[in-house]
Amino acid sequence: MLQSLQLPYVRAQGYVNLRCGWTLGCPSEIRPHGDGGPVTSKYYEQGFRALFPNTTVPQVVGVGCCAQFAVTREKLLERPKEDYERYRQWLLESPLEDYVSGRIMEYSWHSESHIWTSLNQHTISLFSQMTR
Repeated sequence: MLQSLQLPYVRAQGYVNLRCGWTLGCPSEIRPHGDGGPVTSKYYEQGFRALFPNTTVPQVVGVGCCAQFAVTREKLLERPKEDYERYRQWLLESPLEDYVSGRIMEYSWHSESHIWTSLNQHTISLFSQMTR
């Protein structure tokens, strides 16, 4: 996949999710305000608020799993260093099982990059542009 990665596209977007399948997280894996779903749903709102204190918790989270993304240095520098330190500290101190806290982080990377996307036909066409 890296050999096909279109760096000009990544530079233009700032953040690109590299996993564009319709399974494992899409289109709506986590429902923080609802019942049911994976165990992560139960703790997502709490974790999201700790990670992003001034951001509204989404109603539904659907993002390709496995934290496979490309991000530019410029996009990362849009947030202050203290934010990244807070993310790290939360992961270290979270009372949640590692797989739950890790999954919350995995399903939040797109939030960190200020990009809210859902997998739809538009995303699939973007993926084809990205890997030309």
